[in-house]
Amino acid sequence: MIAHQKSRLLEFLRKNRSMKLNIRTEALFEKPEYDDGGNEIGSQELVYALPSTRFNIGNEDELRQALEDSVKQILLQIQNLEASTSNLRFKNILSITIHYDKYDPTRAGRYIELPEWIKLNKACINIKNKHQKCFKYCIQSVVYGKIS
Repeated sequence: MIAHQKSRLLEFLRKNRSMKLNIRTEALFEKPEYDDGGNEIGSQELVYALPSTRFNIGNEDELRQALEDSVKQILLQIQNLEASTSNLRFKNILSITIHYDKYDPTRAGRYIELPEWIKLNKACINIKNKHQKCFKYCIQSVVYGKIS
């Protein structure tokens, strides 16, 4: 299912330049029940949520890698559950939910008036300009030693 959504995710990435991605999975497991003689007399079905890491993606290679890593994480969680809970057996995946949205990290570059106590401390470079390039100018002032 994840592979079938790849074209939709690629299209979204091309339109938005960057995205955040999270894949959530629910899996069905079976836990057998035994009688006193060790004979299997039935089983109980259990549903487990298998969350994945949130990925911040900026290009097609990162998307491909994030999808591969998500699948690996899901498989590893299934193995860990089977190993940690006695007699737990994986049956199937019930659902895969892919959450994705635009990723727009906070950007530097806009002048913000500082509180007076920070100004007086002189611990912050805060260059006022008309071009919204404050961050660039702050870096240049440090590199070229123009801090007063």
